Amino acid sequence: MKTGMIKAFSATEIAWLEGKHITTIMKNRSKYIPVRIDNSITRTKERGFGIKYIRVDDLQKYIRQYL
Repeated sequence: MKTGMIKAFSATEIAWLEGKHITTIMKNRSKYIPVRIDNSITRTKERGFGIKYIRVDDLQKYIRQYL
């Protein structure tokens, strides 16, 4: 994980994210965060070179389904 991790995530959630090969999660003013992932998260906005943008709330809901 790089810097800029959002405080709202618990240690368990962060560990799960790391297990999913998400290499970068950074806070953005628009509440979208760039996420590098294996394309298993839906409801994302694709921009650029394989980097997807997903709302923090949506990402947390997605994670909690698996914890």
